[in-house]
Amino acid sequence: MDLLHALIAEAGTDRLRPFAGFISTGLPAAILLVVVGTWRAFAKAGYPGWAVLIPILNVYVIVKIAGRSGLWLLGFLVPWVNVVVWFVVAFGVARRFGHGAAAGFGLALLPWLFWPILGFGRSTYDEPPPDRPAFA
Repeated sequence: MDLLHALIAEAGTDRLRPFAGFISTGLPAAILLVVVGTWRAFAKAGYPGWAVLIPILNVYVIVKIAGRSGLWLLGFLVPWVNVVVWFVVAFGVARRFGHGAAAGFGLALLPWLFWPILGFGRSTYDEPPPDRPAFA
């Protein structure tokens, strides 16, 4: 918060005025776009959209959308393992929505861009067959 307060205090200078304007208007709008896009992606997958608003539940839902066990949530607690788990989950989510490796990388590295694409785009969620495990 100190950086934000310093930027607001210094907003009178010409050098920081555009950046302060972005923080006060653009950043909340971008956050809202990501929340609404993820909400819609959750709804497409058959999960309640409001789950995106609850911190640990939203990661659990993402893991379930990827077709993984809820125990994968524990992998996010282990340093460096969480990076691998995030990529595996992101690729699983992309695959469930009918996309390939590029979308998986996008979800892992640019989630603020790719979740709204999943939510607002034409992607549909494909559930795994009941007789086959989700990771096969």
